[in-house]
Amino acid sequence: MKAKAPGKLVLSGAYSVLRGAPAIVTAVDRFVTADSDRPATFFAPEVTAALEYLKETPPAFPGSTQVAWQAPWYDAGPLRDGDPSTGRKLGLGSSAAIVAASLGATLGAHFEPAIPTSKLRDLIHPIARVAHRQAQGGGSGIDVAAAVYGGTLAAQILPSEEGNQLKTQTLALPENLVFEVWAMPSSASTKDFVRAVFELEKTSPLSFRKYFEAQAEASEKAAKAILPMENQQEPDAQSARLFIQSLQEQLHALTHLGAAAGVPIVLDDVLEMNAELPSDACFLPSGAGGGDITIYLGPEATDSQFREKATSKNLQLIPLQLNAAGLQLEP
Repeated sequence: MKAKAPGKLVLSGAYSVLRGAPAIVTAVDRFVTADSDRPATFFAPEVTAALEYLKETPPAFPGSTQVAWQAPWYDAGPLRDGDPSTGRKLGLGSSAAIVAASLGATLGAHFEPAIPTSKLRDLIHPIARVAHRQAQGGGSGIDVAAAVYGGTLAAQILPSEEGNQLKTQTLALPENLVFEVWAMPSSASTKDFVRAVFELEKTSPLSFRKYFEAQAEASEKAAKAILPMENQQEPDAQSARLFIQSLQEQLHALTHLGAAAGVPIVLDDVLEMNAELPSDACFLPSGAGGGDITIYLGPEATDSQFREKATSKNLQLIPLQLNAAGLQLEP
């Protein structure tokens, strides 16, 4: 059985999603492919954790307790720069896509076509989220949700008696917005950046509260701008303007939050490139920032002057589409 799972882009809600604010994440049409008929050539920690989970908590399907789960071969090349297994991550959620695709190939080989793909996704999602969180040492899980279910999601962590639950809602992005994805020449450690930001809460609680609350409020605005309303099922031009404004507010909040925490969430090059844009456009980091991926959003594509300057700073435009399909099986 072959399976493929998409990468992702975090459009809104970085950091604040970890404290209950809504984030917006979209799947992209760059996929990790896994094949259960080929032996693994690299053992990703997320996959190892998922197999341990399956061993200790077998899925509730006939015969599953007798299965000796094995790690499948996978190719993460479309989400990496260089070697498909060990090359530098581009910041498109390769680790989440790896565990989702690997579980899809492994479980799909045993259960498909006994259960439909939608049911398999529901089976895989909590396993992948637990395994990814264990291997990464934390995280919101929104990248795993995008890898499993695909599309564009509003995602929010809600407390419950069983522990934090991730609530997701499918939404549509404004059609009159242009998205461009730029790979930065440097990469960043999400884990280190998150640690530094929340350490600020201990060392300088007033600064943390000021900038973190600003980020959370702007994240709320972004979700409200494009979530389906009772009398409005699709985002319109007003939605697009409000969405861009909320992202500009997030860029401002993240710039100050990073400066206070001592980590470059928003790089100087990103701020400089923003100064080249009209007031109805934005250029901001995806997710934790510090490098990896930066996203342009505006009513029109960037002009030649912007692209020449970006290229001179070693930024690379990555061709991809948003709102890609989620985990898929390919017998």
